[in-house]
Amino acid sequence: MPVKRNKSIRNFIKILFILYLGVLLLILVFKFPTRIAMDTIQQWFQGEKIRHGQIQWIPFKTITFYAGQVHALNDWFFKNLCCNIVIFIPYGFLLPLCLKQDGKKFLTTFVSGILLILGIEFLQFLFGIGLCDIDDFILNTISILIGYGCYKLLRNIKTRISIKDTV
Repeated sequence: MPVKRNKSIRNFIKILFILYLGVLLLILVFKFPTRIAMDTIQQWFQGEKIRHGQIQWIPFKTITFYAGQVHALNDWFFKNLCCNIVIFIPYGFLLPLCLKQDGKKFLTTFVSGILLILGIEFLQFLFGIGLCDIDDFILNTISILIGYGCYKLLRNIKTRISIKDTV
């Protein structure tokens, strides 16, 4: 029975991960709940030329600017910084739970996460639906590492509890 239960849990986590990816794309690529992406798509169908976004290549430029603008926890600048850190934590936490190979979980999570972030930043640039920013890449990558760290922490706690149960 425990094997069947573990498989059910793993399937639930996989479904949760797929739902998370869908929400992530809705927010970051389609800019839900705003109309930015829809307006861009509508303009494209009307024959207007797509305005490509900008690229900000200077590391920590946006982060330091936003940090200097924060005066309260409800400032847009603070929310933007926090969201860029928080939004990929589930990726770093859930993906390793979906994977079977123990030895390659970190590498798979890290590399696929970086490719996902780069893909999202590229789409934002290509369709002009956001700023393609190296600082977003940095904060999102830190977010994946935080998520993976949470995964490892919980896995170590589970292992220690399992060891105590057998003693």
